Amino acid sequence: MTFTGEGEELRASATADGPAESRLSARGTLLPVVRLEGTASALDDWANADFVYDAAQAGPALTGRMRTAALVLDDLGSVPEQSFDLAYDTQAGVIQVNQVEGGGSLRLEGGQLTGALTVPLATVAGPVTVAASVSGTLEAPEVRAQLEGALSGTVDASLVDGVSARVSVPATSVMAGVPELEAAAGLLQEPLDLSLELAPDGTWLATARTDVQSGEEATRLSADLTGSGLTYAGQVVVTRSDAQVATADVGGEAADLRASLDLGKVDWAAVGAAFGIDLEVTGEGMATFGTQPLEAGLTLDLTARSAGNELRVYGTAPHDLRLNLTGPDGELDGALTWTTAAGAQPRANLDGRFGTTPVSLSVSVDDAGGGNLSARYGEAQLSAVLSPEESGPNPEAAGAQRTLAVDLQAPAGSLIAYGLSAYSTVQIAGTDVTVSSLNASLTGLLENDEPLELRASGPLTGGLDLSGTLSTPPLQGDVALALVADALSLTWHGWPTR
Repeated sequence: MTFTGEGEELRASATADGPAESRLSARGTLLPVVRLEGTASALDDWANADFVYDAAQAGPALTGRMRTAALVLDDLGSVPEQSFDLAYDTQAGVIQVNQVEGGGSLRLEGGQLTGALTVPLATVAGPVTVAASVSGTLEAPEVRAQLEGALSGTVDASLVDGVSARVSVPATSVMAGVPELEAAAGLLQEPLDLSLELAPDGTWLATARTDVQSGEEATRLSADLTGSGLTYAGQVVVTRSDAQVATADVGGEAADLRASLDLGKVDWAAVGAAFGIDLEVTGEGMATFGTQPLEAGLTLDLTARSAGNELRVYGTAPHDLRLNLTGPDGELDGALTWTTAAGAQPRANLDGRFGTTPVSLSVSVDDAGGGNLSARYGEAQLSAVLSPEESGPNPEAAGAQRTLAVDLQAPAGSLIAYGLSAYSTVQIAGTDVTVSSLNASLTGLLENDEPLELRASGPLTGGLDLSGTLSTPPLQGDVALALVADALSLTWHGWPTR
């Protein structure tokens, strides 16, 4: 701090540093009238202000403008830059804060806080508008915030009662926020309901609820967590018809999550019912998952019975799992493994024998919602590639549409007595599935090994409606084919047959 003077005028300049990386700088006159200009900043210049204090000025003696930089909340979203005009009337004891953009304002008068602010948020789920009203006193402020947009709900906060929040996240916002769930877009159609109760001492209770489409009735997913600070514990529960299907125990601190699921206590009959399968499962097992480090574990010995087939899976993942399937059609015995190559997605593999025929299966998925499948049964080979589209008919629903390309090559005697070659592309948009093209060729059925070729396309969901042609060199002209619901019609040279 320095002082200079001349005659009746006394000037001063000062600079001070404080906690939270704050800094204050001011200069001006102290005599004959106090008039100071200055700047202030905090949190490594995240918040800064310019101000003027003029004791001779009518009305507010202190005026200025405060600005905050954009606030980025990791991968969750961001708050844009904000500007506020400040005015402090020292005679009336009133502090007024006006929002430059948004039209909001706050007022402190007689120890009472009043006003409201509107703040836009950019979240991973989409834009959200927060309209917050403020009341109470400076010692015990109260805030009530209304959320609209990609999220909706209310948040109440006070120093006395803590924080209480009720937020609903539409299914479309969940998909936008977690692209890895895009493959389940047709299943997750109900909003995700969240609630939080945070006490002033830092302890809290959080719940989450949503319904997943599964068969004729929905399956409810719910999570109940209690914690203190960043430490938490609780359960994730799956219920169907108000009965528990599976319960996973979770716990951890911040991003260090640990979860476990007792497979022996899962209601497998209810799981089968969700997929329309009469399923009976006996045995035991434990599945575990952790994030720091990222790891998963699986140890089990389970036997499932359905439609005269019995499947036993036993051992420890990832490299010591065995599978045995017995049923009316034969017996499959093989090993289940997981492999990871540098720069590639993990793959699940099955290698074994069905009776005396060698079989193999390999499946991988990627973070974008795509995947690959390759299978071999003796000399027959099947490959499938699932690819997410960059954009669809609705540009705002980018990634909601996927393409499935399937190729089957089965020489005569491998699957059936005849040779079969087929290639198809399928478009998947939510629950809508459409065959874009199907090209198939059957050999060995006609004399001289002439091929019988099929070309078809059309929707599979919302009413089966496939149309195309059948052709073979000995036949003059194509046979028109139409499969609508369960009715097949063939037309050749204008003559229909069914």
